[in-house]
Amino acid sequence: MAQPTDVDGLCWRVEQCKADDKKRQDLLEELLSQLKVATEELRKVIRDLEVEATARRGLQQQNKELASKLTGKLYVLIIIDADGYLFQRMNEGERGGRYIADKLVATVTQLVEGLGKDLEQCDVVVETYANTEGLGQALVARGQVRCVEELRAFYTGFVCRQRMFGHVDVGRGKENADQRIRERVSFHTGIWQCKQVFLARVAMARTTQRSWANMSRLEK
Repeated sequence: MAQPTDVDGLCWRVEQCKADDKKRQDLLEELLSQLKVATEELRKVIRDLEVEATARRGLQQQNKELASKLTGKLYVLIIIDADGYLFQRMNEGERGGRYIADKLVATVTQLVEGLGKDLEQCDVVVETYANTEGLGQALVARGQVRCVEELRAFYTGFVCRQRMFGHVDVGRGKENADQRIRERVSFHTGIWQCKQVFLARVAMARTTQRSWANMSRLEK
């Protein structure tokens, strides 16, 4: 027959086993939580890499198309950091994009004509760069668009309206847009047909309305 001291010892050992089991359970839950976080981070990295690869392929194709369109044709280039230089009518989807494209061409044409007769017959090339998903989420939070897809529709209308317009989704990270813009400026300033480059960049927090006359002009 077990003595009371033996029973007490067994109870203590049982409690120790329970405590050990709880520690193991807590450890497993912690490891599982860390695994979920790591998996989500990996997914984000993979998505960013896919966006990066898509953007580069898009730029390569854009270069080819632009070269074929501009063979021997003079042009001026407008590069827009669209994460900060916000357009009006973004909440109107494709219709808003088409309207802004037409308005931009008219405004830039008028601006270029004031720079000299040698630029009057130039084509107008516009390239916008933005983290479309991140920008869309920020605009949704501010009530400026209803959803991210509305912003994507805006850019669809924008680039389809004018044959020399293009939009590049650079993914997360402000440095992605900055690097891409630097690359494009370097690329175009090396082409003799490119007579002038303008940069449109402004902090998003300032305002959603800016005059195109405030664009930075880069001398070639």
